[in-house]
Amino acid sequence: MLTVYAGRELGDYGYEEKPWYQPGARLEAFLGQLEGRGLAVSWAEAPPATDEELATFHDRDYVAEVTRRCAENRGSLDRAPDIVCARSRELLRGIAEVRGEWVPEIALEPVLDALDATLAAFAPFLESEGLVEYDAIANAVRLTDAGAAFLADPAATLGGPTFARAHVERAARHVCGAVIDATRRLARGDVKTAFVPIAGFHHAHRQEARMYCLYNDPGLALEMALRAVEGTVAYIDVDIHHGDGVYEAFAAHPRVVIADLHEGPRVPAGEVRETGHIGEGAAVGTKRALAVGHGMDDARYLAAWERLEAFVREAKPSFIVFEAGVDGLAGDPMSRQDLTPAVFGEIARRVKALAEEHAEGRLLVLGGGGYELTGMAEGWAAVVEALMG
Repeated sequence: MLTVYAGRELGDYGYEEKPWYQPGARLEAFLGQLEGRGLAVSWAEAPPATDEELATFHDRDYVAEVTRRCAENRGSLDRAPDIVCARSRELLRGIAEVRGEWVPEIALEPVLDALDATLAAFAPFLESEGLVEYDAIANAVRLTDAGAAFLADPAATLGGPTFARAHVERAARHVCGAVIDATRRLARGDVKTAFVPIAGFHHAHRQEARMYCLYNDPGLALEMALRAVEGTVAYIDVDIHHGDGVYEAFAAHPRVVIADLHEGPRVPAGEVRETGHIGEGAAVGTKRALAVGHGMDDARYLAAWERLEAFVREAKPSFIVFEAGVDGLAGDPMSRQDLTPAVFGEIARRVKALAEEHAEGRLLVLGGGGYELTGMAEGWAAVVEALMG
């Protein structure tokens, strides 16, 4: 029986300011899909993670600072990286150069193609910074006075997208609490496979929030697994974004094998490239990451995965943490892929087989990304069906 953690509190992770990331919406869509398919799972809930538990991965002062700032309900916990500022400036410049007050996506295709992005992915972030107004129905934008001022000041920077919000910090603790509980139960042999849909916040670093990620629950799971089992612990990530927070935390750890498949903004359409994330020091060769260009279909994506599958099989992991993000689905605003739920179901089936072959079945699955609700729910349901056999 598959154990699924779906408490309402962890489902509250989201931001009212972000149309694709509303509190409660992702969990509700997923649960509706499970009910519609008649999938019977074992439900579980867990208490929120304590400061002591979060300190298994994060710096204690960082946890205290996040808690304090979120209680104030204002500002951002991170700063936009230089590349995000540069890409935002390019898009704003493109908007400014088009005649007319409202600028539709079709008029911005040249600059969006150069940025390898969609307007639906970029515009809400710029709107949250007050630089544009965005009409989601018309998929059009217009530059604000603040946006024009940003363009006129080459030294101007942007706040990060991870807003400090009390309800998000509470939800993040519940996410981590569920992941901690699942990891403990898996290590004891109480359950074989556990799925936490609202989880997989792989961008957070030990002392830094990034890209909507306050606390790194995959990192917590890996730290706990390293203490609970002998041998290698594997982290597999097929979210469309690179799991940079996990990689940086364990780059030099020889017992952590990382296999990461994600979209590369500078990889030509349809191609697959090694990224150079191979580990550090004594851990060189225990990590591998592949970046794909946009427009991948199921067959080509699965072929790329098979290269990583062989890499993980060779490592013979004793415990597997699988970040099953489905934001690579066709129609998701955060990617430009042509994938269907079937490919994520097939990858999940193969990961489960790896766990049964080498890890006595110990497999923790985290939902990760997915921001078009219908596709996301179908993608996660395909993963659940595969995990249930």
